Amino acid sequence: MSQTISIELALQDRERLAELSRLAGVSERKYLEDLVENALSAAERKRRAAAKTGEAVDERLLSRWRVIVAEALDGATSWTDLQARLARRGVRYAPAGGGLELQDRTGRRLAKGSVVGPSYARLVARFAAPFPGHPHLWIADRVLGRREERGAPCFARPGRNPATAGRRAQSRRYSRLAPTRPLVDKSS
Repeated sequence: MSQTISIELALQDRERLAELSRLAGVSERKYLEDLVENALSAAERKRRAAAKTGEAVDERLLSRWRVIVAEALDGATSWTDLQARLARRGVRYAPAGGGLELQDRTGRRLAKGSVVGPSYARLVARFAAPFPGHPHLWIADRVLGRREERGAPCFARPGRNPATAGRRAQSRRYSRLAPTRPLVDKSS
């Protein structure tokens, strides 16, 4: 579906448009359509990259999201309570890397969680639990000072000892390099 939009151009801009479209070998209308489409695509890519890297998206939007998060945090007693309060405002937290991101109802990333509110570590400390479904449970273990050696419950995978996990992974890596048959023939 398309819609017609009228614009006024200064005479010099109109002449530049005619020259550029002639050089491109397309009509002025097609040249303008392509120009607008490229500008909109570039703006969308810039918005996505800014949200992904945590750069300033739009200070007005960020301040609005900060207010929403602050109001939701005021009085929230758990992750479930916080998510319910955020949902009433049309946003939610979701795991992202080692932290959280703020998303809209459709799951579109709006901003890094630490840009619009407290860091993931501070929220873990506040609620004394990891975010439900967060893939990096070791962050909660570290923030809460939990270690299996001390007998405290650990949020890491069941049966996993954080002190030896790295060594086990390393031995699995090297075991794949080991030959599958003996190097020396012992039958003789």
